[in-house]
Amino acid sequence: MQMCGGQHLQMAWTCPGLPQLGPVSTGTARGWVRGDAAGARLHDGRMRGRQQGDGSTSRWLRHDWWGVVLEAPDARALAEFYAALLGWMVEKSDDGDAAVAPQDGVAYIGFQTAPTYVRPVWPPVEGAPQMTMHLDFEVSDLEAAVAHAIELGAEQAEHQPQDNVRVLLDPAGHPFCLYTGG
Repeated sequence: MQMCGGQHLQMAWTCPGLPQLGPVSTGTARGWVRGDAAGARLHDGRMRGRQQGDGSTSRWLRHDWWGVVLEAPDARALAEFYAALLGWMVEKSDDGDAAVAPQDGVAYIGFQTAPTYVRPVWPPVEGAPQMTMHLDFEVSDLEAAVAHAIELGAEQAEHQPQDNVRVLLDPAGHPFCLYTGG
């Protein structure tokens, strides 16, 4: 089972029940948006209805932030784990919500407290809660990065699908990967 390590940049993905996407260039935001019988057309590289920063505006005044949000039994605790792991700052922490972000850019990882949260199982086991996504982080020293994550409360998954990747579970049980390029 191949799971992580940046492989998604070179693979074509298909999802049952959805039209197959055609090739998309990883070097630009232009690419094919459909590769099904309806015919392929080139998209213009911009999301409609969304401002796009040009680098001249302070990140705090921009309106093109993006991120992922993970549920957890304690949003603040999981935000603190990822802030320490990645060297990011906890930029927001309210009742039941928290977010971490790097010093620059407009990406973030958000967390929301879910009282009924059930820890996912990886690798998948029929009938058990399934992982719906995972985070990938490229590192330069895999052994040191894994040791750091474990010191912070992560645990290494029993199944390791690739030599240059380590699958770990954060304190709430979400799988994430540390990988070396190459």
